[in-house]
Amino acid sequence: MPFTYNVRETPEGKYIEIENFTSGTDVLSVPEVIDGLSVRRIASHAFEGRSDLVEVHLPDSVRELGSFAFHNIKSLRKVIMYDSVQDYAHGVLRHCAHLEES
Repeated sequence: MPFTYNVRETPEGKYIEIENFTSGTDVLSVPEVIDGLSVRRIASHAFEGRSDLVEVHLPDSVRELGSFAFHNIKSLRKVIMYDSVQDYAHGVLRHCAHLEES
C-alpha cells in the first residue's frame, strides 16, 4: 500500500494516522482500515504542496485533520468527507485556490 502511516494509541485503543501517499494520483481515496486498524487521522502537512491531487475521498472513520494537511495543493478541486471529522485544524485547505467542493 503506497500510504505511509503510524500506529497511534489512546486509552480507547489503537488507530492509524496517515502521513503521506508515496505514489502519484489525481484521485486519492483514503481507506477506512489499514492492517486491521481504523484510519482516524490525517497528519499535519501530510499532502501539503502536492501537484497531482485533483480529488480526495476521506472515509467516515477519519476524525481528525492535522494542520495544513492539504495546504497549497493548487490542482485540488474536490474533497469528499463526512460529518465524522471532529477536529479540523488550522490551515487544512489553505491556499487551495481551485477548490470547488468540500
